[in-house]
Amino acid sequence: MRAALRHDPSRARDRWPRRQIRQFDPLTGIGNGAVFRDADVGGLLWGVRSALAWFDDPPAWTRLIGNAMAADFSWRKQAKPYESLYRGLKG
Repeated sequence: MRAALRHDPSRARDRWPRRQIRQFDPLTGIGNGAVFRDADVGGLLWGVRSALAWFDDPPAWTRLIGNAMAADFSWRKQAKPYESLYRGLKG
């Protein structure tokens, strides 16, 4: 089983490039993974439990996997936001 999990700390949110992982909502079918806000055991446990619940729901899991496979995680797309971030930090 594979599920996209990502930590999203609020204080880094404004200076870090927007990632491609979006919280999956099984009711709407929108999203491609689990985004957990707290970088602790509880946050990680919430993300894993979410993924396991989606896995136990075959239609939701199929939609989640399709959404994740359709997302562009290539460096070609990701390089520009990182370049902007590093240039901004450099001054």
